[in-house]
Amino acid sequence: LAIAEEQARAKGQTFQASVPLESSITTDPLLLGRILRELLHNAVKYTPPQGSIRLQIETENRQSHIQVSNSQEIPSEELTRIFERFYRIPKSDPWKEGGTGLGLALVKQMVDQLRGSIEVSSAAGWTTFTLHLPPLPQF
Repeated sequence: LAIAEEQARAKGQTFQASVPLESSITTDPLLLGRILRELLHNAVKYTPPQGSIRLQIETENRQSHIQVSNSQEIPSEELTRIFERFYRIPKSDPWKEGGTGLGLALVKQMVDQLRGSIEVSSAAGWTTFTLHLPPLPQF
């Protein structure tokens, strides 16, 4: 989170994180870390200066719900393809950021490995990625 906050600040963005201290996520910490890094990196990358990025984590009945939102809307016709390998939204990169189009496909694959789900919604100037993660058995 510190890296994402630093990157957002460098671009003039605001970053807010709501992570309750009493929350306990029982999942693979390495995969979860990679997922969050990719989602937060994309949020910083595609949010304009003076935009906002939010991270919210909630746990309920041992289920984890994580939302990463940013103040940049994705056209609705692109949402169905966003998790495809090598897919990049045409004309959506006004800052000419690079990338391969693999990041979100890998996120989807890692979420599947955790037996979870991920969805994306975009409206009213915001895009939100929501992860639902069940607890993984402890060994």
